[in-house]
Amino acid sequence: METLLDMFIEEGIGKGLKIGIEKGLQQGRLNTSRELVIDAIEAKFGNVPEKILKKIYSINDVDNLKNLHRQIILTDSVEKLNRILEEM
Repeated sequence: METLLDMFIEEGIGKGLKIGIEKGLQQGRLNTSRELVIDAIEAKFGNVPEKILKKIYSINDVDNLKNLHRQIILTDSVEKLNRILEEM
């Protein structure tokens, strides 16, 4: 027979697993978005300068990274890309 303590422990473990899975999925989306941004820069401009890489890895919001990806597609120079990143 399960005790009240066992039920609380089981519930806590379940909640902890759910939170862990959600955080893992969020981190995965963030990493994928960063990779897509970096790939877009490489495809369009070649090598990605270290300064730009550092800025990309400092962005912790998937929506901001998606917006940046769109702007990379529309911009025509690394200088303009640097200005966009400075404004973020």
